Formats: sequence, structure tokens, C-alpha cells
Amino acid sequence: MLVGGVGGQAVAVVGAGCRLPGGITDPDGLWAALEAGRDLGVGGVGGQGAAGFDAGYFGTRAGEAAAGDPRHRLLLEMAVEALDDAGLDPARLAGSDTGVYTGGAPHDPLTRLFGLRGPGASVDPGPASSLAALARACDALARGDSRVTLAGGATCPDVGAEGGAMLVLKRLGDALADRDRIHGVIAAWGRVPEVYERARVDPDDLVYVEALGGPGDWRDLGHGLGARRETPLPVQAQLRPLETASGVAAVLKALLVLRHRRIPAPPAADPRTPRTGSSCLCAEPSGPGTGRAALPPGPAASAEPGVATASGRCVPSAGLPDAPVSPVGGERSRGETPECVGCSRGETPECVGCSRGEGAEGGAGLVALTGALPAAKGFAGVNCGDAHVIVAPAPADLGRPVRQRGPLPVVVSARSEEALAEAARRMADRLAEAAPEEFYDLAYTACARRGRHPYRKVVLAEGPREAAEALVRGGRRGAVDGRVAFVYCGDGGEWPGMGADLLADRAFRKAVGRVDEALAPYPGGGTVAGRLEAGERGEGRALLFAVQVGVTEMLAARGIRAVAAVGHGVGELTAAWAAGDLPLEEAARRAAEPPSPAAGPEGASGEGRGSALAGVELLAHIGPPPMPVTLIRQSGSPAIVATMDPGRDGVEVVDRAVDELVVAGADTDWSAYFTRPGRVVTLPAYPWQRDCGLPARRMLHNVSGQALYVGGVS
Repeated sequence: MLVGGVGGQAVAVVGAGCRLPGGITDPDGLWAALEAGRDLGVGGVGGQGAAGFDAGYFGTRAGEAAAGDPRHRLLLEMAVEALDDAGLDPARLAGSDTGVYTGGAPHDPLTRLFGLRGPGASVDPGPASSLAALARACDALARGDSRVTLAGGATCPDVGAEGGAMLVLKRLGDALADRDRIHGVIAAWGRVPEVYERARVDPDDLVYVEALGGPGDWRDLGHGLGARRETPLPVQAQLRPLETASGVAAVLKALLVLRHRRIPAPPAADPRTPRTGSSCLCAEPSGPGTGRAALPPGPAASAEPGVATASGRCVPSAGLPDAPVSPVGGERSRGETPECVGCSRGETPECVGCSRGEGAEGGAGLVALTGALPAAKGFAGVNCGDAHVIVAPAPADLGRPVRQRGPLPVVVSARSEEALAEAARRMADRLAEAAPEEFYDLAYTACARRGRHPYRKVVLAEGPREAAEALVRGGRRGAVDGRVAFVYCGDGGEWPGMGADLLADRAFRKAVGRVDEALAPYPGGGTVAGRLEAGERGEGRALLFAVQVGVTEMLAARGIRAVAAVGHGVGELTAAWAAGDLPLEEAARRAAEPPSPAAGPEGASGEGRGSALAGVELLAHIGPPPMPVTLIRQSGSPAIVATMDPGRDGVEVVDRAVDELVVAGADTDWSAYFTRPGRVVTLPAYPWQRDCGLPARRMLHNVSGQALYVGGVS
């Protein structure tokens, strides 16, 4: 199988979110419903749907949200969940060229609320609109217009079943370089049959088709695909009632089919909804099945080079028992001739059973999704032709588990106290079920691949159970503002041997060496490291300056950096260096000279001692005690951490200070804890706090007549 896409650019699906009938809120829930044979074409999504909305999360008033387009509310929450699933912080996408393409609803609310600057379009010609939107999103990636795109759709029960889905897309090469989790690959998109020829995909490599259009669409598929295959092709139309959202929802279903390597049996056909079950596209048997040689694997091909076909015995729909289906990707047995009663080449088949029963299991395969676009109706976007997408399995994950060394942080954050409590409970449940070898990836995803909200809890733990127990106990509520400021002391608190044990730390030793070089031209310079090793009391401005510089570099090596720095005495010089206002050489020269009373304050941050700390909640005191109490009181900061203590090992004190800052919610460079990137794994979804004050609406499904209750309490 050669996965080339347009212009050789295959597209990776790196994130997914959904809302589907029956309270389905994530891909795992969708797969469980598919395996249970539930009808996904009828019903609403209850309090998870358009009528329930966390207005506070998006900074809007509940009244404004209630008055807006309900599809916007679905798209916004699904976009957040899809980005979380992809391990992308929405805040970091602000101002980027990220594109947004939607079917059935305007795309601009997402662009505006996330601050995106990329291309976008709203496609609304009918049932295949979100599939056409997906194709446009893939085009934008292939052309290089965007590095990330969102593609999705939403529908309300006024037109059918309520629901929607959202996917996050990247070029396959970018996704691999970024070490993203890849749910599957969009191998090609376009029209049948040209899309197969351009992408060099053999129609016999398909395992099934999810059809979204009407009878004409089925006839076209018969001519374009069925006539080009040696065996019948299973076809399902389970998601057609989702109307404009059906395309992306069907892609999500296809990704799950390829992940789990089996085709679930569809629900029994509803006589009022034609072809909601399973049928097949058939070609005239050409004799004993001999199989076809697999296409040569391309650079973006699946890890399994040979992708074979699904085959089986097709039976008429007149009450006969279901027939077995060969595995997805399984080999055809020699001499097997598929039989299909009543189907002629290129015509719409009237048979079922190709994917019923226990479902198919086996290797990899391709899944095609198709939806016919109706003639122009005055909507913007695609207005004619076929939208056809071919989905391929994700490449094999060749990464090896990272060996954990020491405790790891786990961060949980939310946008309100109530949401934080629920988020912590969900994360504790997730951790309690995790195996020890999963902990590195779980902690990495929570810290480095999730957005940071103002309300936070952080725990440090050696394993998942310890982390879960700490969260259950409450953990520690982190600072709303995670910025850290450094406070440097002046002379007076030094002790014999101060800093000698810190020379065991590489970052400290290297920093002291740089200070020695800067002091070499001056009397007594170039001897700081030797004086520390000799256990001198540490008196002298230059010696204290060197120790403070060393501790600052130790904190940086552990992921803690300051946004502001203040000090008194020689600490003013260290603060000026840390703030970037003085080069190290100049600050060291001044530290080696006696202070000049006429020179005035030496802390050249330019903001003054108190104002430099305004709004900063976390302080790290760098230097020997006592702490500058007056200065700290002026700042109003609620938390301060000491980094030096004469009665304890110096390196241990710094490490403990870092742990305290991280647990307190400090903005942290996580590479200090996660020396190698971990895998992006599934974490609990954000706990939406929905309350729009909307009453429940009783509606009748326009096909089944089933009563639907949307929003509020039924």
C-alpha cells in the first residue's frame, strides 16, 4: 500500500472529539456503541449536547450562549476535547496559521475564540458537508497553508439525530516529527475513481465503505468501486442520519475499525430509514479468487506492507442467516468464489450480511468513506461532485518506553474550583487503573501536552497509585499565576563551608567557573571555586555573588526560571544579571569592588523592588537566611521558598525547593523532569460545567418518530 495523499502529502489524524446520540462523548464510547449494535441514527446527546454549555470556560455569558447557534456550542467543546486528545495547547495555537473547516455550521466562532489566523471555510451543501470540509482541510495542509487544521461538523435534532465530531489534522511527516499519537492516516481524498488512481490505492485493498449519500451515490460507487474489485465490498450507512455531521463522524468510525481490526455488525435495518444496515458493492465473479499482489509500500505506508482484501459470502436479504466474513486484511482462500444473489455489476446491491455476525478480525486495511454532494443550493463551498476519503491505519509506534528516574509531577488544571475538583477526581481514577509502566507517559501528557488553566493541582509521585492517592487527599492547589520571581539577599548570613557541597552539582560548578573567569582580571579573582572547596566562611561580595549565580543556574537546570528578580546589597547585582540588565562580566566586576554609597541602587531591573514583584505569587529566596522580610511583605506574594539552609545538604535543599515550587503551580520547563518525550496517551476529558438555564425541548425524530429531549431536564 502506498499512502501518498495529494502531492505526496498524507495527512495524520492526531486528535478527535465527538458528541453522538445516546450520550457518546469520546471515541471509546463510540466503539462500545458500535460493538453493542446500537442505533446511532436516532436520539440526542442529552446534557452533553448543544443545549448544555460551559459558557464560563469560553468567557461568554450564559445568556449569550443560549441565544447563539447551538451548533457553535457543540463545535467549541468538541474542538477543545480534540485538541486535548492531540496534546496541543489551544493557547499556543493563538496567532498561528491553524485552519478551521466545518460542515453544517459556521467555522468563525472557533477561529475567533481560539485566536487562529489560518484559512478556513464553512461547507453546507448537505449530508456530505463535513466530509467535504475534511477534504478542504487536507488540501490546506498539502499546500502548506497550515501546519494544523481542525475539521468537523455538527447537527441539531431539528434535522435528524443530534451530534457531531471534530478531528485535528497534521501532515503525516509533521506528526511523526512532533511525536504525536496518530489515530490513523487520510491516505487520499477526491472523487471516485480518480482518487484511487492518483493515490495508487487498489480498490481491492478496501475492507468496507461507509456510504453517506442516497441511491444515486450507491450506483456511482457500484460503477466506480464495485466494478473494479474481484470480491464484494461491505458497505454500511449507519451514520447517514447525522446529516451534515455524518462525514467526519464516519471517518472517526473508520479509524476505530482499523484500530480494532474488525467491522462491528450494524443494527437491524429500520424500514423507515433505508440502508441503515449493511450491504455490499459487487462485481461479477471472475473465477477462483487468487488474490492480488500488494502495491509496494511507500515512505508513509503502514508497518504491514501487504494490505489484502475483505471477502466473504454475500446472501440475499430475505431472511437468510448471516454468512461469515473473512478477517480484515485476511488472505482469500484458494478456490473461494464470492456469490451474490440478485446483484449485477455496477448496480445498487440489494443484499446484506457482508459485515454482520461477530464482525471481522485480522490485519490492516483501507477504509473508504464517500458522500455525494447535491447540486448547488446557494451554500458556500463545494457544490457538486463526489467527496471521497480513503483512511489507512496509523504507522506502527516504534518508540520505546522511557525509563523513569525519580518522582514525576502530575498536573491537573481547570477554569473553576468546581471543575478542578472534578478533574482531580477523574485523573485519580485514571491513575488508579494504570500500570506502573504507564506512569511516565501519563505524567508527560498531563504536564507537557495539555493546556494550563488558572486553577491547578500538582502532585509529585513515584508511580500512578501514589499520584492517585495524593490527588484524592487533595494535593496542593497551585497558584493561579504560575510565574516565579527570585529574591537575592545581601551580605550577613554566610556560614563556613557555604556552597562547598553545591560544587557536586554540574550546573552550579559550571556557573562558578564562569564567574571565576569573569573575576580573573581583578585582585583576588579567579579563586572562587578553590575558596568554596576550602570551606571558607563565604564572606565577601564576590563569593556570595558566585554562589547566587550558581544556585540560579541550578534552578534553571531543574526547569525553574524567573520572570522578575530583586535583591539588596550584592543581591542587587545578581538580580540585575538574572533580569538580563547586566552582563555577567560587568556584574562580577562590580561585585569584586567595594560598594560606592554614591552609586545608588545596583538592582537595575528598572521596575523598583516592590513593583517588580507585582502580581507574582511564587518567590524563591536565593542566598543564606534570613529572608528579606520587608521586601517580601511589599510584594504581597503568598508563597516563598528557601533555596539554602546551613543545616542541610545544599543540593537536597535546592531539589526540595524545586519540588515545592512545582507543586505550588510554578511555570516549569518540563524537560527537566522528562528527559525524553513520552507517548501522548488518553487522559480524562475536561469536566464541563454546563448551565445555560435552557429548558428541555421535546422533539420528534423526523424519520423514526422517537421522542427526543434536548437540554435541561426531561
